Amino acid sequence: MGTGKINQSVILAFILILFFALTSCAKNGRINDIMVMDDMTDVLVYARLQDLRKGETEKLIYAGVPVNCTFYVNFYQASPYLFDRRLSRLVVRNAIKYDNVKKNIYVTTRLNEKEKEISEFKDVGAAEAYLLEISGISVIKVHELVKGGKYYVTIKAKVEKDQHSRFVRYILFFLPFMETETNWYRKEFIWKG
Repeated sequence: MGTGKINQSVILAFILILFFALTSCAKNGRINDIMVMDDMTDVLVYARLQDLRKGETEKLIYAGVPVNCTFYVNFYQASPYLFDRRLSRLVVRNAIKYDNVKKNIYVTTRLNEKEKEISEFKDVGAAEAYLLEISGISVIKVHELVKGGKYYVTIKAKVEKDQHSRFVRYILFFLPFMETETNWYRKEFIWKG
């Protein structure tokens, strides 16, 4: 075995170790308390992102660095056949910003890139809790469901801490620790009508 093949093997092993180390850093946090319920007109989804390192997030907020938490929510009708039918797809983006002048923390919620609400907080703990949850997001109208039908929701969350400009992030693509992404979580739902 020549030195060229040894060097290639060492480089390949280093790249694989680096890849697995970086992807394991990027996957932390999990979605808990997923609830799917209906009121008289809509099917509502509630969820909370947990198990994140909060100390560093708090420092970034007070430093004025925007922190975003994006929830990807899909609502499916379960099918006994091969493919399930997706009935809706939503992107809920919560963004937190600190106002140094007023000493207030603002959390902006966008639903499919349309601003839904802006909430104001004095306490960083309450603002962080609000940032990391979705509360009563309507995924579909009840009249579109079949009585006794089997449905489910899939949810994935991604937290981004924008310390770098977009240009720098494209160059330094190996900095996944600025982003935290969960796996997909699934919650079953049977509509009783």
